[in-house]
Amino acid sequence: PKSPLYLFVPQHIEKEREREYKRGWAISDIFSQGLTGLFTGQDKLTIQRTSESVCDIVNDFVSLSETKIRQKHKLNEKDEKDWTVKAAQADLKNLPTTQRRITPICYRPFDTQFTCYTGKSSGFHNRPRPDIMHHLLAGDNLALCVCKTVTRSVWQHALITNQITEKNYVSNGRSESGYVFPLHVYPDGDQLDSSTESSPNLKPEFLKVLSEKLGLPRRGQFGMPEGISPEDILAYIYAALYNTAYRERYYEFLKYGFPRIPMPVDLKHFHRLSTLGQRLIDIHLLKNIPGPPQHRFEGEGDSSVSELDYQGGHVWINPTQHFANVPEAVWEFEIGAYQVCEKWLREREGPILSDVEIRQYQQILVAIAETIRIVTELDLESDT
Repeated sequence: PKSPLYLFVPQHIEKEREREYKRGWAISDIFSQGLTGLFTGQDKLTIQRTSESVCDIVNDFVSLSETKIRQKHKLNEKDEKDWTVKAAQADLKNLPTTQRRITPICYRPFDTQFTCYTGKSSGFHNRPRPDIMHHLLAGDNLALCVCKTVTRSVWQHALITNQITEKNYVSNGRSESGYVFPLHVYPDGDQLDSSTESSPNLKPEFLKVLSEKLGLPRRGQFGMPEGISPEDILAYIYAALYNTAYRERYYEFLKYGFPRIPMPVDLKHFHRLSTLGQRLIDIHLLKNIPGPPQHRFEGEGDSSVSELDYQGGHVWINPTQHFANVPEAVWEFEIGAYQVCEKWLREREGPILSDVEIRQYQQILVAIAETIRIVTELDLESDT
């Protein structure tokens, strides 16, 4: 077997492709810090669709007995392997009220929900990953979420995030945990004498090589290529990861280890890809969604997701109500292990969709159509 993959299955991949791929920089060699996303141990209770629901649960855990909590929230007498009512209670009770932080969490693609983040391990969350999640709570930030190992037959395992992030954000597939790489890192808030300013989470060795490739001097405290921001670099990386030819040509290598990012040909090439990557990032964060809602919510009913179906170009959530004029390519679009449009609704089966959620789903449909369009532009760019 050949280190570091120790593969026993023949790769049948041309050596030239392997050499091409290995000339790129692994994500773990670009970013200084990165870890798997947080693991709650009890998603159904600790992650909720609204902040109000989280507040109610937190109040119950602080004020009610263990027995009453189990009864009210329909929890088994025997706790989950990685989470206990007693430990969650202790965590929340020991936390001052002012520090019970109800915060958005990126749970699944385009699906931001809410949780109470304490940062303590084996508490309300089993593994909260404070070393990384701190950087997404301390100030405005972005992070790249990718999988290190992929078992599916296609590689589509990258997604932007700007909140604390659950480990199955990109995929819940076996061995496909998502790793979160923040763009900026903030000082530890416990260090009273530390600066509150962030610094780029980019390794100096990578910045040196990138500067040389772009023909730019390094400037400033962090040695960034002149005129290039950390956001520009993230956008370039994001564009590379969404390029269809890249995903297909290097699939056998992308399955094992962090993806490697090819260096730009020159400064002009870098800017073209970075521009497209930034558009993808904005769309995936549901920013700058173009135009009025294109997918009307039609029909009479209670807006509950009870019988999900896709027929006649419509997404039906029950026998009488649907989102109109949804292209099949949008309905079938996947990120990681998820068919995005279906998964988002599956997470909401039973309860009534609120007006806010209906508008959000309309935005998601537009965002996916726009993603498909931008990726087409990206593929054409790579052919030129």
